[in-house]
Amino acid sequence: MALFLHACILLGVNLAWSQDAAAMFPGGVGSIVASLSKRVADLPRPRQAENLKVLEQSARSHAVEDLARQQKLIQLRQEVDDLVGREARRLRYVAGCPRDLRQCPRHFVATSQSTCKPTDEYEGSCALIELPGAADMEHIAMSCNVEWPCVPGCRRDFSSTCPAGWKQLEDKTCLAPQGYSGQCSPVMSFVGFAVTDKALWAATCQAEWPCLSDAV
Repeated sequence: MALFLHACILLGVNLAWSQDAAAMFPGGVGSIVASLSKRVADLPRPRQAENLKVLEQSARSHAVEDLARQQKLIQLRQEVDDLVGREARRLRYVAGCPRDLRQCPRHFVATSQSTCKPTDEYEGSCALIELPGAADMEHIAMSCNVEWPCVPGCRRDFSSTCPAGWKQLEDKTCLAPQGYSGQCSPVMSFVGFAVTDKALWAATCQAEWPCLSDAV
């Protein structure tokens, strides 16, 4: 309705100022048009300022939420990178093979029977390392970025009378150590066992034959 009245007013104003206005509209039209113009001007306008404020607040809220999500995503990526980096370092310095803790780690030389000092090739931060036990090796390796060499491979000596750690009795019977937790009998005689029989027994019974260098 307001748009219709506004259009009528504009049309009336234009005609009132033309030479043919008097012929088209009767007298008193000018006062009517003026009154209508005033009414249109007095019509309530849309609350633009309030709407803009609502939109601004909504935009700010969405921006804050987006920023929080981005920060969480960055933090998550950092945590993943740290975890992957730690696992990669652990694989290099600790895992991969049994470590020979009887000697100094790589890029270290012995200063005594139990301590090692770094060479010029070492790039870590530790100045002196004591030869650790197996329980402390991972902590030292990860903290100092050092790796001990792998234990050389073992060739099993199946000619041995008893498995490694088992005690040979007088009748060539073998007695398991006190901590043996395998599923087989703790007292065994391997007389007449072929190499394949001994290997199969070891795999089944959670026991190992000694390495060639350890055989007596």
